[in-house]
Amino acid sequence: MVWSRRLGQLAAFIAIAAVFGVGSNYFFYSEALRGEQRETSGEAQIGGPFSLVNTEGERVRASDFEGGYTLVLFGYTFCPDVCPMSLIKITRAIDMLAEQAPEKAERVTPVFITVDPERDDVEAMRDYVSHFHPRMVGLTGSPSDIEEAAAAYQVVYWRVESEQTTQYTMAHTAYTFLMDPNGRLVTRFDHDVSPESVAKALTDKVSG
Repeated sequence: MVWSRRLGQLAAFIAIAAVFGVGSNYFFYSEALRGEQRETSGEAQIGGPFSLVNTEGERVRASDFEGGYTLVLFGYTFCPDVCPMSLIKITRAIDMLAEQAPEKAERVTPVFITVDPERDDVEAMRDYVSHFHPRMVGLTGSPSDIEEAAAAYQVVYWRVESEQTTQYTMAHTAYTFLMDPNGRLVTRFDHDVSPESVAKALTDKVSG
C-alpha cells in the first residue's frame, strides 16, 4: 500500500521536527483555534484570488486550480506538530479515496501554503512537500503575497518568539479547506479530524 511505504519516512520526519518544541507550540495553536469545530460547511466567504510561487519557481494563481477540487492548508515547514500531522492525514485520506474511487482521487489536489515566507523559500517548500502526497503543491511568495492569500481564506497567523531557542514558531489557523472546481468552499476540517472522516467527506462531496 502507498501509505505503508510512506509511514516510516513520515514518522522519522515528525520525530526530527519535534526537537523544535511540540509542547509549547501546541498552546499557541490551541489559542488560535479556540472555538473552531471539527468540520463545518456553508456559504462563508472563503477563497479568492491569490498569486504565489510553486516549488518550481513558477507563479501560480488561484484560477489555475479551477476545474478540480483542492484541499488547502496554511502552515510552515518548521512546524513541529500540527502541520505535518495534518498533511499526513490529507495524504492518507487521498490514498484511501484512491483505493475506493480513483477517478475522484485524481480530481483532488492538496495545496500547502506557507505563513512563514522568511524561512520557507522555494527550495525549502520543495523539500518539505516531498515527504507527503506526490501531487501536493507547495506555495510560497513575498510577505504581501502570503497576506493576500491568507486574507482570502480568513486565515490568521502571527510570529511567536521562543524564550528557549533562537527558532521562532508561527501560530496560525489550522483548518483544511476543501474547495470546489469553481474555487468555492465545500467544507473545512479542523486539525484533529481523522483521515477516515476526510476520506468519507471526499467520497461524498467530490464528483467523479
